[in-house]
Amino acid sequence: NTYRYILGNLYDFNPSEDAVKDYKKFLEIDRWALSRCQVLLKKATQAYSDFSFYQIYHPVHNFCAVDMSSFYLDVLKDRLYTFAKGCNARRSAQTVLYEILLVLVKIMAPILPYTSEEVWQYLPGKHREVSVHICQWPKVNEKWIDKDLEQAWQRLLEIRQAVCAALEQKRISKEIKSSLEAKVFLFTAGDEVYSFLQRYKEQLPAVFIVSDVELTAVKEMPADLEKFNAVKGLGIRIGRSDGLKCQRCWNWSKSVGEDEQYPGLCQRCREVTGLLRS
Repeated sequence: NTYRYILGNLYDFNPSEDAVKDYKKFLEIDRWALSRCQVLLKKATQAYSDFSFYQIYHPVHNFCAVDMSSFYLDVLKDRLYTFAKGCNARRSAQTVLYEILLVLVKIMAPILPYTSEEVWQYLPGKHREVSVHICQWPKVNEKWIDKDLEQAWQRLLEIRQAVCAALEQKRISKEIKSSLEAKVFLFTAGDEVYSFLQRYKEQLPAVFIVSDVELTAVKEMPADLEKFNAVKGLGIRIGRSDGLKCQRCWNWSKSVGEDEQYPGLCQRCREVTGLLRS
């Protein structure tokens, strides 16, 4: 599934022309994914060197199932499907997906030779070996491993887990059908928690896969919270998102309906499709 998803989202990506070359231009979540991938490569390389083949399966499985499918690939959908084709944010995601795929297909080639070879033939770009089985083993890029970044995003993932649990309760009670219908209210009792979340405020809707997030510092937590202290110092309330549903990206926004000619699109989608009127 990871192979199929990545290949499907590299259909318009040419590594020699479209890849983001400057590490600083990668979005932070993409740098996190690169770091996780390089950590996996380091573990796999050591396991092969020690002939401990059984130690390869679990890290690869956890990376694909937890880091990728359960989080990163899910979060990327909005950026890959709805952002402008050649914008840096979309190319950043595609570049990282390509780098991850190169690592995965090479480290799995000794174990899944036929599948790896088939994937290799569908990789975008022309400047590569004719077979994965004659490639050089990938080298770990230590510059891409960022432990501080991984710790910060591990904390975000814990918060995301609590938010997702609160969203699921709203789905069960049929107050919302999709997480994109929701607006997440976060209440923080502590300057450190507030400062941490404020740093990621613009990214939180994408991380939670909701349409809007509101962050508020409080001295005392409100009484009507769905989740309280699932994460220390954090309270969570789930409400309905403001505005209407965009027909293109499915996010809910107050800007939907502002343009009489294109009433079904939000401002972001009108900008992407070139339909924004001055």
